[in-house]
Amino acid sequence: MAKIVIVTGIPGVGKTTILDGVATDKKYKVVTLSSVMLEVASKKGIKAERDTLRYLPNSSITELRNSAFEHLSKMEGNILLDTHASVEQNGRYVPGLPYDAIRRLGAIAGFVYIDGSTDDIVKRRMIDKSRTREKEERHLIHMQRSVNVSMLSYLSTLFNVPLYVVVNKQEQLEKAIETFRRSIEDAFSDKL
Repeated sequence: MAKIVIVTGIPGVGKTTILDGVATDKKYKVVTLSSVMLEVASKKGIKAERDTLRYLPNSSITELRNSAFEHLSKMEGNILLDTHASVEQNGRYVPGLPYDAIRRLGAIAGFVYIDGSTDDIVKRRMIDKSRTREKEERHLIHMQRSVNVSMLSYLSTLFNVPLYVVVNKQEQLEKAIETFRRSIEDAFSDKL
């Protein structure tokens, strides 16, 4: 049975880069929820891309996410699940981790929220040409950061597991990766 640490952060915070920093460690398997959802979507004949999944009808997103979580619940080992705590859709925030869905995962060992300053996130989004992202205003990015950490705090309480916050400051990636590594080692150690 898998033990899962759910890793979240808003687009542009550097979450994938930090996960890449531990991806070669054989103790962990990094799984991106959107990739699993896209595999499920493809099998069901639903056309979507990573950056357009959130624009599907909520019923489709729920179906794809539940199928992906069902798949993940059958995996073995220490899983780092790369996903989002919430998904912003034109000014509304839809839970990316509804309780009814994530309780299907089984043994959740903890949550990690990758955060950074709004300025750093804006800079990273401007540089990253590999993704299709909206040009959001600074106050909206700040709001999304607040919504996400609030959601994760609540889920941490529900599942009685720790919430770790890793700050990814500009030009300090190695420090963020090391903090992340310590956080996941602690989560998987099952100290609670």
